[in-house]
Amino acid sequence: AGFGNVLIDGRVSATGASPDGQGGEIVVNARGDIDIDSTATLTTSGTGTEGCGGCIAITAEGDIRALGAIEAGGGAGGASVEIESERSATVGG
Repeated sequence: AGFGNVLIDGRVSATGASPDGQGGEIVVNARGDIDIDSTATLTTSGTGTEGCGGCIAITAEGDIRALGAIEAGGGAGGASVEIESERSATVGG
């Protein structure tokens, strides 16, 4: 199989439902590069005071450039963000 790149330039949401929903999971894998544009948002946030944040996992065999917003918080905590690259990772935004 050939290498494949991933571009995210919009909103990807797995947000918990009101009133106290737990955030979901977003997983992005690529055999090539992953580019998260500065206009993009990935969110797995929980809602309300009892909602826990979800998980965001981004893994690439190439480079990762994450310039957009990455949100995984919640009123009760419990969120995680994992970024793993076999080459280089740039995070900002």
